[in-house]
Amino acid sequence: KQRWERGEADQAYRNFLLWQCSQMPAAVKVLFDPEDLHSRIFPRPQILHQVLAYINEEQMNGAWKEDEAIGWLYQFFIEEDKKAVFDKIYSQKKKMGLRDIPVATQLFTPRWIVRYLVENTLGRLWLRMYPNSRLRDKMEYYVPNPVNDDELLPLRPVREITLLDPACGTMHFGVVAFDLFYEMYLEEIERAGEEGWPQTASASSEAEIPSLILSQNLYGIDLDLRAVQLSALALLIKAMTKNPQVKLERINLVCTDITPFDSRTKQSFLGQLQLKHQIARQLLDELLPYLDKAYYLGSLLKIEQVLHEFIARGREKMNYGGGPLIEYAKETGKLDDGGDAFWDEVKEEILEALEKASRDRLNGNAYVAGKSIWGMGLVDALMKKYDVVVCNPPYSGRRNMDANLSKELKEYYPKKDGDLYSTFIDRCLDLVAPRTGFCGMVTIHSFMFTSSYEEIRKKIINGSEIISILHLGTKTEFDLSNPNAQGFVAFVSGKCTHIKHSNYKESIYFRIIKDVGQKKMTSFERALQDWKRNLGNHQDKNIFILKQRDLKAIPGWPFVYWISDSIRDMFINNKLLANRAKACQGLATADNFRFLRLWWELTPDKIGYNCSDAEDAESTNKAWFPYMKGGDYQRWYGNQDFIINWDQNGREIKNFYKNGKLAS
Repeated sequence: KQRWERGEADQAYRNFLLWQCSQMPAAVKVLFDPEDLHSRIFPRPQILHQVLAYINEEQMNGAWKEDEAIGWLYQFFIEEDKKAVFDKIYSQKKKMGLRDIPVATQLFTPRWIVRYLVENTLGRLWLRMYPNSRLRDKMEYYVPNPVNDDELLPLRPVREITLLDPACGTMHFGVVAFDLFYEMYLEEIERAGEEGWPQTASASSEAEIPSLILSQNLYGIDLDLRAVQLSALALLIKAMTKNPQVKLERINLVCTDITPFDSRTKQSFLGQLQLKHQIARQLLDELLPYLDKAYYLGSLLKIEQVLHEFIARGREKMNYGGGPLIEYAKETGKLDDGGDAFWDEVKEEILEALEKASRDRLNGNAYVAGKSIWGMGLVDALMKKYDVVVCNPPYSGRRNMDANLSKELKEYYPKKDGDLYSTFIDRCLDLVAPRTGFCGMVTIHSFMFTSSYEEIRKKIINGSEIISILHLGTKTEFDLSNPNAQGFVAFVSGKCTHIKHSNYKESIYFRIIKDVGQKKMTSFERALQDWKRNLGNHQDKNIFILKQRDLKAIPGWPFVYWISDSIRDMFINNKLLANRAKACQGLATADNFRFLRLWWELTPDKIGYNCSDAEDAESTNKAWFPYMKGGDYQRWYGNQDFIINWDQNGREIKNFYKNGKLAS
């Protein structure tokens, strides 16, 4: 105020903005922290005025009201960096660097696809617990499945339901899921105590709901620190639209951009940490080297395996009556069969020591402590199983990857094709709670057909209930940000208890591959309305219904859901060509100029037509015969222009050598 009165308006406004930043909740303070090094360089007054004027333009009012505004803003903010990475990959033919991954793989998902995935995973989970819920009528993109949805799930309060986006970006899936969770809490408050509903509501009042959603229900993991910070901001804004006075306990967002440290720094740091139990120090010592890979593997890092193996080795020593694990178990009683109780206990001990080291600036190791706290957050997030896992994973083929990333993916996911998106499918299916969880993803559609993805198809078909698939094909809205993108598909699956159980499930497919851009949304909405009104008597030709076992009819189990039953029966009832003969290349001359002619170059009496086999051809005593070489596209008939020298049953061509090797 004093500066303002003295005419120092710019300095006064600067102090006001810094004060506003300091009032941000701790969960998002990292984005606006006045003490952060980047915040020390404050914008010049002229630039600040220009930015504020632009933000407050009347034409921008509508944009700021949209939930996804922050996500779209960030995608275009990094557009130049993304173009630079794509130029390196596609023009310069170089590999994508490990630090390029966050920029190159950020892809914002259109809201209608997000709603389709969230409503058919989280919404379906809710309806299978509470089939008389009013939310059924509120979910516009929910696809009812009359055959599968009659299997009800055990009742659970909404505060126990968890949703993870393992490649969350700016948390668009979480922002959309927030609205659905909010309705679930409200309905639970209204109906608590009724038959078929919990006796007590999870929230004591509507004002408490936003804080509960952020602290109990939503989880996100990402490589990109700035994206995670913006996720926290987006969720905070969302919560404040419901309760401006919201008090946040925590936001479950994990950034995996954990700087690797050399072994000397780690050992020095570990030696100074104040830990009560030796086993906690040993565990942290094992975890830290693996966390060095987190900045490029993110949630693909199977660090929970390190913990399980650590416990397994400890148990083995316990069997012989020794080891630090038995001492810990005797003292705390915190070691059950799965190791969860042990992890919960030792995690708190490690975090307490790390936070103290960070506060006390432990001999200059506060930075190491802070990054290690992030690492513990990642381990904790990956130790859980989630009721719902949804994401739009990053896309990059193995040939574009850095050698380290390719090697790690091959080690963690040896039976997969090795690209990013297919390993994310595998990872997401593993993070879903067994028997009751749901997974929803939007990915490139190549996994549905290509032979190299056979293993992932079998994992989906054998271990999941394929509920619905929205096949988008090419020319989607995604192509806007990645001109090198291929066709896309969004799919929803649920965990099954047994392979035989999944065989008899019916899946609903929407084939929206011919439309372009946003017209795909219109076609899907039209088909979905037809399905909801008529179910099995639908008229829309974009809808296909298929029993899950029928995907196994064709070798390799491709998702060719649109073929007729008669074609599928041909594969089931007939022997495969591969079991009778080996498919190989047809006749190749190795020298077309020598062995081929166009049919009009010789008189008709020199050409042997209509021969049924080699013996018949040889009996004609002719040298030239029709040759189906192929050529340009012909819809019905054509490409019969060539004849081949097959004199004496192809004697010359069968003995044609080049560079000492048989060529033909």
